[in-house]
Amino acid sequence: MDPDRLRAGTAIAASWGLRIELAEHMLAVDDHLSYLAGADALRAADFTAAWTDPEVAAGWTARGGYGCQRMLDVLDWPALRAAAPKQLIGFSDVTALHGRLGRELGQVTIHGPGAASVAQMARSAARD
Repeated sequence: MDPDRLRAGTAIAASWGLRIELAEHMLAVDDHLSYLAGADALRAADFTAAWTDPEVAAGWTARGGYGCQRMLDVLDWPALRAAAPKQLIGFSDVTALHGRLGRELGQVTIHGPGAASVAQMARSAARD
């Protein structure tokens, strides 16, 4: 994850009045697969912590990626089922998580851009 792209995207989201909290391991790098944001268990724990936090209204992925598929079987599904409904926003390989949340929780989610893409989209819209 490019921290500058993430900062730019979350700054725009904050300007919309959203309160942004980054997951603890958001900028981590896996020891063996450098394209992953930390180990599968760490990403799953971050997702579970956010989803089960009553102060969090939505989970917004930073980007799409293969790592999302890798954490599906590591997630704490009983804890996720017990939590209040939330929104998940993300795209690309996050589709695997969208599908599993739909099946396991009956949750409707939003296939949309990752937070790190927001600034790029804003620049593109400004050119049009």
